[in-house]
Amino acid sequence: MSENKKSSLSQALNSGSTQYGTAIIANFAIALKTSGLYGFAHINVTEALDDLHGYLDSFTQLEGDSEISRVDDFLFLNEARIKIDLGAVATYQYVAEILKVRDIGTISIKSGATKQELEALIRVLNMPIQEPENSWEEFRANFQTVTHENIEVKKYVARKEMKLQFTEDNRLIASSTYFRAIQFFDEQLDSIRTKKKANLKKLKRVIQSMVDLTLDETPTLMALVNIKDFGSFLASHSINVTVLSIALGAKLGFTKKHLGDLGLSAMLHDTGKAIMPEQLYNTEVDSLENKHLKALKGHVYTGVDILINQRISDAVVKSMNVAFLHHFRYDGTGYPRSQVVDKQNLFSRIVAVADFYDNKGRAGPTGGDPWTPDRVLRELMDSGGTEFDPLVVKAFSNLMGLYPVGCIVCLNTGELGTVIAPATNPRYLDRPTVRILSDENGMDADGVYDLMDRDATGAFTRSILKLYQQEEVQLELEEFLSVI
Repeated sequence: MSENKKSSLSQALNSGSTQYGTAIIANFAIALKTSGLYGFAHINVTEALDDLHGYLDSFTQLEGDSEISRVDDFLFLNEARIKIDLGAVATYQYVAEILKVRDIGTISIKSGATKQELEALIRVLNMPIQEPENSWEEFRANFQTVTHENIEVKKYVARKEMKLQFTEDNRLIASSTYFRAIQFFDEQLDSIRTKKKANLKKLKRVIQSMVDLTLDETPTLMALVNIKDFGSFLASHSINVTVLSIALGAKLGFTKKHLGDLGLSAMLHDTGKAIMPEQLYNTEVDSLENKHLKALKGHVYTGVDILINQRISDAVVKSMNVAFLHHFRYDGTGYPRSQVVDKQNLFSRIVAVADFYDNKGRAGPTGGDPWTPDRVLRELMDSGGTEFDPLVVKAFSNLMGLYPVGCIVCLNTGELGTVIAPATNPRYLDRPTVRILSDENGMDADGVYDLMDRDATGAFTRSILKLYQQEEVQLELEEFLSVI
């Protein structure tokens, strides 16, 4: 093990027992992924196994045996829930999914466990499951063929008493669903690129989960839309547009079935870009040459071609309409130019607003700053009646406010806070509800204030002075969720 690795290992071990879990899961993921790619003789794999063994050995010396367990989508180390941060979400979910697919509940590792036993465990975990309905039995049969004297694996059993400890963590479940949706859609885009059919049945299940969570945990999912750098550009953008469209549809009074169809249409709206080079659709439009701009605009036709080759259903036909018309614009000034179509349908008008909002909120591919939410919303409002349906824009404005949930803001009092609910008065979209994080001196503070509150003279007691971009305020995922 290199000196740098020894140093980082030592630092992690000294940072408290909760950090052991994060380090162990991270190295489990590295060992699983690298061994699957390169085989166990590769230096990346041997180093990952060295580190994993080092963390486990140090932890078991302090606490005796170690037990990694799963409760739904959460992972625990010796009954202590392993924390998730934004940088490790994919790693955490990768390990959780490996256990979930094999119906594994706990992995117990004794203090005498060897590196060879860990390697054997990794080998078996990497074996594909041939019969999903018998995943536990298949895994157990494979596990029995390797040496595992100091490692015991048990089948998953629901543990309601532990689940009660984090009932308030519905927000973490919502975030887990959001990040998994991005990863899954990335996989479906890869299938489309290789001319395979997308798994529409599973896509619909993902959409239904997102509909349920949007209705139950709207603030969480709306806040997660602010995270723009997880997964590929196309998958992240598509899921954000899905969340925004479902929330907007709910605001407009759609039924759950219609929200499901709208969500699928939103997720597939840019499917035509899947077979384009990323630099084509992730480049400032104004800098594209005419031939490249024409190719980019062609994604509305390509999207229909891709979807027409899927299993046709009512929901897919609606998705084809949205893929074709989401750039047509309310007044017909967009594209494609068509002799047949003279207006957008309602789904397309909704997705057009959500698409514009998420695209403008992203950093430009050439390093340009993303637009702030209030700037995007003002542009939408200015374009209501021309580019965008004015009624849809009005509903979206009321849904989001100028400062959406999750925004970090500085108030005129010098306090730092985060938006936890949008403005309730459509005449004052710049006056959301804010939770205070620190006072004017930078000291920790608490308190929730509706910025519509006034003092005895009738003046507003607090106003937003500045909006911080996501990259200006670095928060771990659980910190972020705890302040919204």
